Amino acid sequence: MSISRFEGAWRRDLLRAKVVQAAIAGANVSDDEVKAGYQAQHESAAISYVRLNAFMFRDKVSATDAEGDEYAKSHTDEIQKKYEADVATRFTQAAAMKVRAITIPVPPGASADVEGTARGKIEAALKEVKAGKDFAEVAKAQSEDQATKANGGDLGFIAKGQSPYGKTLEEAAAKLKPGQVSEIFKDRSGFHVLKGEEERPARVQPLDEVRRQIAKELVQADKAKALAKQKAEEALAQLRAGKELKDLFPQKKADTGQFDFSSFTTPQTADTEPFHPMGGYVPGIGQAPKLSSAAFALTQPGAVPAAPVEEGDTWYVFKLKSRERADPSKLTADEKKSLQDRLVQQKQGELYSKWIETLRKKSKIVENESVLSYETGVGHEQYQPDDF
Repeated sequence: MSISRFEGAWRRDLLRAKVVQAAIAGANVSDDEVKAGYQAQHESAAISYVRLNAFMFRDKVSATDAEGDEYAKSHTDEIQKKYEADVATRFTQAAAMKVRAITIPVPPGASADVEGTARGKIEAALKEVKAGKDFAEVAKAQSEDQATKANGGDLGFIAKGQSPYGKTLEEAAAKLKPGQVSEIFKDRSGFHVLKGEEERPARVQPLDEVRRQIAKELVQADKAKALAKQKAEEALAQLRAGKELKDLFPQKKADTGQFDFSSFTTPQTADTEPFHPMGGYVPGIGQAPKLSSAAFALTQPGAVPAAPVEEGDTWYVFKLKSRERADPSKLTADEKKSLQDRLVQQKQGELYSKWIETLRKKSKIVENESVLSYETGVGHEQYQPDDF
C-alpha cells in the first residue's frame, strides 16, 4: 500500500473513532443505577406457580352458529386478519387424485425370498387388471392390506404432503389420470398398484365460505381465555384461604426421558429455581417480565400476589417460596467500580446500537455488485497498482 493510501485510511479510521465516541459519550451511570444493578444481581426469588391459558380450556367451551354470526357483524377486521393468516395452511385445498390400491405388504428387513414372493403376488394382480378385470374386485380378492381390502382398495383423495401413506405413494398418485393404472412400485410398507378414479383440482376457499367458521373459532377462543382467567382467580382465592397449589393442581409424573405434553394441556403446579430480577427471566417459563416483577414485589415467603398475573395469553397464579434481599451496605468500593464500568459499557452498547439504527433509517443502502461478486469478493480484490 502506498504512503498516501495508508495516510488516507488512517485519517478515516480516526474520524470514524471520533464519531463513535461522540455517539456514546452520553453513557453515564448514576449512583442510584449502580445500587439498582447491585440489588438486581444479589436479590433472588423462587416461586411455586401454575399457568392457565385458553389452550387448556378450548375443549370446555363452544360457540353456536348464532354467536358466530353476531360476532362477525362487528369483527370484520379480526376475521379478515385470521383468514389471511390461515388461508395457505387451512383454506387452500391442494390438488388431489382419488385412487384405489392393491397392496402386498413386505415386512422391514424381509429376505429376498419373502420380497420375491410378494412381487410375484402383485405382478399376478396387475396381470388380472390388464386383462380387463375390475380393479376394485381384484383389490378385494388379491390385496393384503386389511384396512382397505374390503372396500376395493379405496384410499380416498390423495394430495401431496397431506396423506398418511407417504411421499412415494403420493407422488405415484399425482402422476395418474382418471382411469389410469400405475406400474408396480415399492415403498416402506410393500408393493402397490394404483388406479386413478377422480381428479380434484386445487381450490382456495373464499372468505365468505369460511367466515362463520372463523367467527365461531374466535368466539370460542375468547370464551376459553375468559374461562382461564376465571379459573386463575378461583385458584388465587383458594390459595388465600389456605389451600396449596400442589393440592389444587397436582403435577403429573412423566416417564424418564419422555416429553410431558400434558403440561401444555392441563394446569399443573411447578417450582422454579431461585432467579434474579434482571432481564425478567423466570426458570421453566422464559421471558416473563410481569411475572418476575410480581414475584419481586413480594417480600415474605408464602405470600401471594393481589391478582393473577397476565403474561401474553397466559394467566399465572403463584406463591413465593423464597426471597433473598440485597444488602447495599455490603457493596465495596472495588465492586462498585467494577459494576459501574460494566453498566457504562452496557449503556455504550445501547447508545451505539441506537445510533446505528438511526443511520440505517436515514441512509439509502445500495448493494455494490462488484464487491459482492466472486471475482472481487473478500480475498479476491482487484489489483491496484498504487497499492505497492
